[in-house]
Amino acid sequence: MRISFPVRDTEFAISSGANVGSNAGGADTSIFDGPPGAACGLVVTARPGDPDPGPFEPGDRQDLVWRGQGGTGAVRCGGDPVG
Repeated sequence: MRISFPVRDTEFAISSGANVGSNAGGADTSIFDGPPGAACGLVVTARPGDPDPGPFEPGDRQDLVWRGQGGTGAVRCGGDPVG
């Protein structure tokens, strides 16, 4: 069963493009593209086969989808970027 968790827009921000791995905050760091709320509509969806999709634990895989910051984005956490 797939379970989705919507997230409040004021509780997340994204880092993309040149901001990822920019080292601006020190070695191996990224900076956010904008403040919380600049991107919106984040939905975290547990992947099929997760026997306990409620908690997010190391090794779990989720799909993340959001909009804002100049477009839409999708990432498969613990896997490859989504098309």
